[in-house]
Parts: sequence; structure tokens; C-alpha cells
Amino acid sequence: MLASIASVFILALGVISALKQIGVAATVTTPILIAVLATVAGVLIVGVGGGLVRPMQNRWEGWLTRAEEESFQAAVGVGRFSRS
Repeated sequence: MLASIASVFILALGVISALKQIGVAATVTTPILIAVLATVAGVLIVGVGGGLVRPMQNRWEGWLTRAEEESFQAAVGVGRFSRS
């Protein structure tokens, strides 16, 4: 679902940018583009900085732990480190 939303969003940005490049309805597409980008930024700011602080903290901790484990596994795989 998230991938579908992202693909539609990227496609819409491409269409708006293409219309702006050829000069079609630039007075309409530019404010729409700015409004969409401002909405996305606002949702991210409120979500990450406000109500989703604890879930985002847990998610970041999980990502960082996983990255640390994977980098250690990669280093062990090439023989750079050994656990003592």
C-alpha cells in the first residue's frame, strides 16, 4: 500500500513538473505542487516531532541495532573482526 501511494505521488510530481516545463497551466500546477509538498512536510513535522516521538524512537533504535548487527556480520564475513 505504501509503495502504491509513493508511486502515485512520484508520478503526480513528474506530471506537474512536466506541465510546468512546457508552460501548460503553470499558474495552477505550481500552487498545487507547493500545497502538496507543504502538506507532506507538515505531516512529517507533526508526526515525527509530536505524536509519534516514542514510536519513531523505537523504530530508529531497531534500525540502528539492525545496521550495527549487519555491519558486524559483514566485517566478520571478510575476517576483519573477531569477538573476544
